[in-house]
Amino acid sequence: MLIYRGKINYSKYAVDEAYTLVLPNDWTSGAHAQAVWQWTVDAKGVQKPNVVYLNTIKQVALSDSSTAAASWTSDKAYYSFETSFSS
Repeated sequence: MLIYRGKINYSKYAVDEAYTLVLPNDWTSGAHAQAVWQWTVDAKGVQKPNVVYLNTIKQVALSDSSTAAASWTSDKAYYSFETSFSS
C-alpha cells in the first residue's frame, strides 16, 4: 500500500488544504485509488466539508527516476486530477 500526503489547491474551493492519496498497490493504469481531502468551501457555500473519492487511475507518465506525474479520474468522471510527486 502506498500513501501520499500533500496539498490541494483549486480556485477558491481548496486553498492549501490537506490531501491524502492511497493506492493499494502501485501507480498503474486501471489501478484503484482513494483520495481524501477537505474543501475550503464547496459550491454550496458549506465550509470545510470532507471528501472521500474512489478513483481509477487513467494514465501514468514517469518523468525520470525521482519524479512522476499521473492523471486519473473516476468512473463518474466528475473530478479529474493531475498529480505530480517526487521521492
